[in-house]
Amino acid sequence: MAEETITFPDLGLIEQVEALLATLALPHDAEFRVEPAFDYPGQQVAIDLAAMTDESLNTLVEAVRDGLFMKFRIATRTCSELDREILAKQTA
Repeated sequence: MAEETITFPDLGLIEQVEALLATLALPHDAEFRVEPAFDYPGQQVAIDLAAMTDESLNTLVEAVRDGLFMKFRIATRTCSELDREILAKQTA
């Protein structure tokens, strides 16, 4: 199972995000969970995503990011992207 997490800083939208995800055209093997984010400074909401293949996961991540941007004008980052940014700052 391939997994990724999308984070963003607005906890006030958590219920609306859950409702939005239920309306998106997501891959048939997609799973998601929306919860408060505790692992990344400045981020308040985590959307945990899972799919059976990397290709399906990439489609899922893209669909969720696009949906969040279109509905709420939220630009999001994945935790993989945040981890790379943190590592780059530590090694700079």
